[in-house]
Amino acid sequence: MYLAELSKVSKDKILILNLDQKIYIYKKQITSILNKNVDPAQIFPKNGRSLLKSSAVFLLMGTKYNEKKSEPELCLILNKRSLAVRQPGDICCPGGGISTLLDPVIAKFLTLPAFPMARWKHWKKWRMQHPREARKLAVVFAACLRESLEEMCLNPFGVQLLGPLPMEYLLLSDKMLYPIVGWVLKQKEFIPNWEVDKILYIPVKNLLNYENYGKFSIQLLPNIKKNVVKNRYYQCFIHNDQNGKELLWGATYRIVIRFMKTVFGFKPPENESLQLINAQFYKTYPEAFTE
Repeated sequence: MYLAELSKVSKDKILILNLDQKIYIYKKQITSILNKNVDPAQIFPKNGRSLLKSSAVFLLMGTKYNEKKSEPELCLILNKRSLAVRQPGDICCPGGGISTLLDPVIAKFLTLPAFPMARWKHWKKWRMQHPREARKLAVVFAACLRESLEEMCLNPFGVQLLGPLPMEYLLLSDKMLYPIVGWVLKQKEFIPNWEVDKILYIPVKNLLNYENYGKFSIQLLPNIKKNVVKNRYYQCFIHNDQNGKELLWGATYRIVIRFMKTVFGFKPPENESLQLINAQFYKTYPEAFTE
């Protein structure tokens, strides 16, 4: 059952609840859906590469008041990459490479009683039934918290783990991405570091709107890897705010769409029906498409 269906079942009840009660219900429903019939062995396949050569990303959720200030909206919280990093201007999840030194140590602390990992409803089941995968999940979660603290000053004790998403493979960089979904509890202000241009709140209701999707084409460089399809159309989500238009595409787009499909049963329009977008990239951007 998707979240949309669950919400309809309890619609009359939700209308009379206060904000904290509504948030509790949505967090509980999303956690249940993400972890229903999940196979830890598929999240971390035995024949997969070492976590220490992979990256972890945090798909953060939270609430933010809309322009009318009537009631907070359910949002995804993402970063826009600064000009000082590769693929400048892209929208991405906070995260980065897993540290061989720090993250396994941090992971051990996170699993102690009352710490964020131990507070996750499904941790005991993972630890008892899938100990190998549980240790890996703790390391990925540690990397997510460490990188998010560094990039946007996310309070590591102010976020709740909801569940993992399937691994995402990056063809161009030959890397594995391990996404985890988390809920920001009370923090409303973030401080971006030099890697982040700004923090974006994307309302879930906008992600459910077909009109906000499009496609664009990238003219890839001649020396690009041979196994990458050149001059293809890429699907994207168009985010509009007071500062203009932003495009969500690539690996982060695929992670977000997988989340939307899993939790809300949402599927974006087919390529043929999408509007064609004129996408512009910074001059340094093509470096990301070369060997």
